[in-house]
Amino acid sequence: MAATNYPIGFWNYVSAERQGPEAVRDWADCGMTLAMGPEYSPGSEAARENMHGILQEAASHGIRVIHCHADTTWRSMTAHGRDEYRRRAEVAVAEFGGYGSLMGFHVGDEPDLFRKIDYPDVVASFQVLNEIAPRHHHFSNFLPWWLGIEREIYCPESTYEEHLEKYVTEGGIRQLCYDCYAQMKPAQHGWDQFFRNLRFYRELGRRLNVPVWTTLLSAGHYDYKAPNEHEYRWQLHAAAAHGMQGVLWFVFYLREGGGDYHGAPVDEHWERSQSFEWLSRVNRTFNKSVGPKLMELSHVETRHAGRSFGGWPSLAAGDDIVRAVFAQTPFIYSRFTAPGGVPYILLMNNSPDTATHAYLRISSAVKSLHRVAWEGEEREEAFDARYDAFSEFGKWFMPAQLELYRVSLVR
Repeated sequence: MAATNYPIGFWNYVSAERQGPEAVRDWADCGMTLAMGPEYSPGSEAARENMHGILQEAASHGIRVIHCHADTTWRSMTAHGRDEYRRRAEVAVAEFGGYGSLMGFHVGDEPDLFRKIDYPDVVASFQVLNEIAPRHHHFSNFLPWWLGIEREIYCPESTYEEHLEKYVTEGGIRQLCYDCYAQMKPAQHGWDQFFRNLRFYRELGRRLNVPVWTTLLSAGHYDYKAPNEHEYRWQLHAAAAHGMQGVLWFVFYLREGGGDYHGAPVDEHWERSQSFEWLSRVNRTFNKSVGPKLMELSHVETRHAGRSFGGWPSLAAGDDIVRAVFAQTPFIYSRFTAPGGVPYILLMNNSPDTATHAYLRISSAVKSLHRVAWEGEEREEAFDARYDAFSEFGKWFMPAQLELYRVSLVR
């Protein structure tokens, strides 16, 4: 049985009248395994033909599609009421639901950001879609947590966490996804916000037993800078290291010139930019090495070494596998388990701009470490030295480099 790739997708926003199946080649070449489809509204024959063509072509490339159909968003529920929403959604499911590439229908992005009445219609939309298309995973993206969010959006509960929990339980939502771009503010100004959101959503997803995805930044705007190749790698690796089970990139297409958006993978001339090459290499390398293995594992915990961000616990005292990490940059240390309880550890250089040589001190309880390498091959890592209390090995890590190891314990 073929390994399952880690879900890597993007936000699209192009009209289905303008985007056809030829676009899928760009998605595949950029290492995408998932796509937000173009914005689709019934009534245009060109859009209809394009959407069917996209779903067919995506299947041939192993890409799953979230269908951004106007009649399945919560705004359609608000405009038409539950009965008419259901009728329209049934038509959409009947037309598009048979494609193997269809992950599900898009319910909408960032509910409660601009309006105070979104909550009941979002929940009702998920309830209807789950009734009429139960085998699909319907999708919505939520806001990041920030201090004071409860006072700025519709949130009758005392915390945003409780509010999201009600969305999931009442709507039958099968996964959480949120966006956070603070990591791309200059000079680490947004790092605590980025890592705090990873912790906030990972803990919530674990309690609700739903997978969590995050939306990362692929185009500069506002005071967020456009990422370079190391920063693409850092965002993706940090998300995976903290237990995210999929990512989306915002955005893939710049669409037109003007404004402050810049650096998207497909630029204002509808040409592949330098960012396309960077992102393609990061995405494809990840899924040709550790991505499929991470989809088999369960995230157990994460600690930060050297410096902690966002409230994640410190590795200062070590644990029963890794006693210490010595490096000039901060590190991320995570533990995972395979089915049957086999332990894996993940180590990541938590710097998007500085390479470092790290010494890893490994507990004497560890017999061997097997590195997950190219195409998932597991190769034993040679220790530099073994002592009665621990073993050591040194390794160079390029910026944001991530290493995943299967742990064999002394019996």
